[in-house]
Amino acid sequence: MSNSFTYGTSMLNSLETALSAERLATYLALTSGDRKHSILLYLWNAELSESLQFPVHILEVSVRNAIHRELSRAYGSNWYAHSRCSLKPPLTNIIRRVTDNLTTEGKPITPPHVVASLTMGFWIYLLSKHYETLLWRSYLIKAFPFAPRPFERSKARVALNNIRIIRNRIAHHEPILSKHPQQIYNLILETTSWISPDTANWVGHHCRFDQVWADRPPIKFQ
Repeated sequence: MSNSFTYGTSMLNSLETALSAERLATYLALTSGDRKHSILLYLWNAELSESLQFPVHILEVSVRNAIHRELSRAYGSNWYAHSRCSLKPPLTNIIRRVTDNLTTEGKPITPPHVVASLTMGFWIYLLSKHYETLLWRSYLIKAFPFAPRPFERSKARVALNNIRIIRNRIAHHEPILSKHPQQIYNLILETTSWISPDTANWVGHHCRFDQVWADRPPIKFQ
């Protein structure tokens, strides 16, 4: 993090107006009300969030492709519409909204388009207890071929849900400093490795998280 930028009173006032006093309140509380340090902390949080977007992106794409691959083998590429797959609400509701949106946008209702439009929450819900017998034991566990055995459905679901929470905070520009970002980053790599160790290694090599995490602002947090 570069500290060469000059933070005079006018600049601090402008930033407070742009970002809002309410949004900065969390950072001011962590820095004992020091406005400059709160901005440095805000900036560091933004850089941490940016650095996590890449590994979260790769994990989310890897999860949906792995699950799509296994369910396609069992029920065909449009498994989400197959009666034997027996999806229930809210998953069927999500699929209906996705197909309606694709129709509105003039896009074809094909498996690649549908799968790419499904939310991370959709894939996590597929790992719920409701689908333990129907889908997990026979098919979904195969989406995580490199996970330690025995591998429980709940472990995959909890890991992905914890990552989803951070993902959503990042998407809404919320603080992640108190959400154990280092642990979450490690969890992202571990979960990716359950699907593909090579992909996890590639992500770890190119991700900037460790660099940003080490480059903490020179301030003491409360």
